[in-house]
This record gives sequence, structure tokens and C-alpha cells, in this order.
Amino acid sequence: LLVVKCQTNSSPLVITMPNVPLEDLSAFITQAHSAMVHRLNHIEPKIHKNGVRQIPGSPEWFMAASHSSRESSRNLTHIALLAEEVTKYMSQALGLTPEQIHFGLPEMDISSTRLTEMCPIPMEFPCEA
Repeated sequence: LLVVKCQTNSSPLVITMPNVPLEDLSAFITQAHSAMVHRLNHIEPKIHKNGVRQIPGSPEWFMAASHSSRESSRNLTHIALLAEEVTKYMSQALGLTPEQIHFGLPEMDISSTRLTEMCPIPMEFPCEA
């Protein structure tokens, strides 16, 4: 059980997070990675072939940035999108509140997961948002 204490505006906030075993966390990451691979390798190319173009600054446009020709940009965008997708799957499966998502998830230890292995920038843990 993870308890996160944080300060919002003027009142302290205590967030209780469910215990998520490493195996479950890894399963969420694998599920999110599979969804992204399918989206980037199958869905996005079909959309592009149909002549659909993105509006600069839209969420879709940022998603397309993961196909940037610069490898460093592509790597950072890919890991950020993967982390966002993992957050979506975890929040839905665990029934997390907005406060748990905002304050609790950044405090979870992901140091032994594929997210850390894939991230091109070294991080210190625990991550502090």
C-alpha cells in the first residue's frame, strides 16, 4: 500500500494507492506496448494512405511526432506515449481517481520495468512529479 502526502493550494492531501505487483505492472506495460505497436504499424499508416493529415498542435499531431526523423525525438515521444497508454490501462483497470493518477502514479516504483529500460534519459527513483 502506497500512501502519498502532498500539498495542493493550501491544504494537505493524502492519497492511498493500491498495491500493484511488479507482474501486474509489467502486464499493463505489455498491453500498452502492444496497442501502440498496432496503432503505429497498422492503423496510422492506413489513415495516412487515405490522405488524412493532422492539425499542428492537436493531440493527433503530437502522436504523429513519434515518427519524427530524429531518433532522439522519436525515442522520447515513444516512451511518453507508452507511459500515457499504461496510465490509461491502469486507471481503468484499478478504478483510480484523478488524484491517484495525478499524485500517486508518479510515485510508483517503475525502476524494474520495461518503461525504465526503454527511456533514453537516465532517471533517479523514486520519480518526483
